[in-house]
Amino acid sequence: MENKQEEWYIDKQWNHQKLLTEYNKNKLGLSTKQIKYIQNLYNNITDENIKSKYLGQMTKLDQLDEDEIFVLIENLKTNTPVDNFQFIQILNLFDDVDVQSLSKKDITELTFKDAERLLNSPDKFTPWIREHPIIIEEEWEYGWQESSKFMDNKMMYLKFYNMLMLDLDLIKITEKDLINILKSHRQYRFRLYKTYNGYHVFITSELINYRDQIIFNLTRELKADIHYTLFAYKTGFKIRLNAKKDRNEPFVSKYITDIGLIPMHDMCKKLIKIHDSFFDHGDK
Repeated sequence: MENKQEEWYIDKQWNHQKLLTEYNKNKLGLSTKQIKYIQNLYNNITDENIKSKYLGQMTKLDQLDEDEIFVLIENLKTNTPVDNFQFIQILNLFDDVDVQSLSKKDITELTFKDAERLLNSPDKFTPWIREHPIIIEEEWEYGWQESSKFMDNKMMYLKFYNMLMLDLDLIKITEKDLINILKSHRQYRFRLYKTYNGYHVFITSELINYRDQIIFNLTRELKADIHYTLFAYKTGFKIRLNAKKDRNEPFVSKYITDIGLIPMHDMCKKLIKIHDSFFDHGDK
């Protein structure tokens, strides 16, 4: 039974983009593996009334064109409950509050499609944005992003790949409480900055890659913005450098303090110096 479940999990990685690519490549119809992928989605639907809606298409898969296959797969995902493998992954990354905030559903109500959005490449967190890098280094990137919210439609940005940054909402926590929480995490050294809507918290005592799942644990512990963390998990730790137009921002980022007795990592020293050079507090 366990082997069959693992096989089904592997088959699910055969996503619809790959399926359609293979379909267009050979023009010979759906392969056995592709058909099995679709059938597994269909068979896992628990509502018989919903299953009956797609029965006709399921009996003539080899006659469907590309668009019909795509629509069918998306419909099946929307009606197939989250499975055990996805459920465990979601529990490892998010708590119930995070799930409700992101999906507007209780964790027990999630569908396969909901889980896919959370775990893979959710549209709202996919880097659909158009970036124009100016400087690309191994540890950091500087450039501008197309955005109508900024003068000349340019949001200037700095991005780090191995220096963790979390974004915190001012409404959810006071500066005093935040500093006390950071002090309790003695295994790290933090660097705290005030922003227009809250705070940026960097860990500067060690390098933590943006794809390291520890960022989700720290997001929960520090009550940071899960939406920013999800976006960072896809793209890197991105910092806005310029003010939004039509909004009075006295500053974009203002240094507050360093917290912790652990020395700053040598690479973090270099990256912080680059970061601070954009905000007139490079002497801190």
